[in-house]
Amino acid sequence: MFVNAHTHHLNSEGISVVNIYPSDQVPILSEHQILSCGIHPWHIKDIDMEEAFDQLKHLCEKGLIKIIGECGLDKYIEDIPRQEIVFRQHIVLSEQYELPLIIHSVKSHHLILNIRKETKAQQPWIIHGFNGSLEMAEQLIKQNIFLSLGPNFFRNTEKASRLLNRIDLSFVLFETDDTDEEIKDIYSKAKDVLRISTEELEIKIMLNFKRILRDGWIG
Repeated sequence: MFVNAHTHHLNSEGISVVNIYPSDQVPILSEHQILSCGIHPWHIKDIDMEEAFDQLKHLCEKGLIKIIGECGLDKYIEDIPRQEIVFRQHIVLSEQYELPLIIHSVKSHHLILNIRKETKAQQPWIIHGFNGSLEMAEQLIKQNIFLSLGPNFFRNTEKASRLLNRIDLSFVLFETDDTDEEIKDIYSKAKDVLRISTEELEIKIMLNFKRILRDGWIG
């Protein structure tokens, strides 16, 4: 079965992690869907932060979400210090409720790494939409951070092949994010550059996903 580690759509094939925001109504899910919820750095200026975190804590306490985020850091928008404060608050919740963290990181991988080391966070972290260098991928994996690869990553087939064939695949996931691309097409591109079967790739990614969801849920 395919695993879509980050999507904004409810119609994704296979197991999917559907992203919502704290103010959203909790959607009706299929047996193969779970929710993630967090405060996106793009939204920090536009919301009541105290209210948003209260809503996020409520979702955690009720067991309505399995992953916290997406949250993180984006150097293309202003006020990185403020973004970092909010990101660190998500880390606290992730550790408190023992939930994985899915991270939006734009031009911020080094800072994310430093925060991981400093906080000594124990819960799994996932960089969603990773499209960085081989060197950065190796540094993130060294800190037990998973990489979720989506449509943008596979636009450069040569780069995708070089990276996927050299990194530890036990820290790889796939996603569609907010695109209309289907997760089966992402898997198809990945198996082509890895020269393995779709079935073998499905098994590898499912094992990775099971390591992230420590409560044992698999739809």
